[in-house]
Amino acid sequence: YLPQDELLVRQQVHALSSELEQEHAWRVERIDLAALLMERLQRAAPDFIERAAALERRRFARSPEQALQDLHSRLAPLLDGDDGLAADIAGRIDAFAARRSDPRDPRALVWLTRCGALYPFLRTSGLLRHLDGRTHHLPVVLLYPGEQRGPAALSFMGRMEADRDYRPRIYGAANP
Repeated sequence: YLPQDELLVRQQVHALSSELEQEHAWRVERIDLAALLMERLQRAAPDFIERAAALERRRFARSPEQALQDLHSRLAPLLDGDDGLAADIAGRIDAFAARRSDPRDPRALVWLTRCGALYPFLRTSGLLRHLDGRTHHLPVVLLYPGEQRGPAALSFMGRMEADRDYRPRIYGAANP
């Protein structure tokens, strides 16, 4: 979906989730990636966000590109890899799977929402790669703000170079 449609997509996901849960007895888990990102940064150090923002402001005055690169290098170790944000998501999926009364019941779904908060610090293809094998075979849908370019390439937020490293199935829509 287009990044400017974020609020509309959130409303539609909420409505669909409610319908699935209330009318069709589905179990739905919504994982807010913006909230997970903030939780992870707060766990790193209570004042991590304030210190990183102050440093970025000082460096931005001299070189906006270098300031962004410095911030990226500070965030990457916290976010990327098997022990990064993927571990937090896997933990939420583990808890969701444990709460299901019948693991064989196919009426379960996990939404990964608000991934635009990860831009430009973490590629979703890498995140999905680190989640591989950690989802209890549940369907996981990542709501992706960006543009599809070709059958298997996505441009995060429509601004990053198209990543052709998406192994999961891509479903696109002309309109959300």
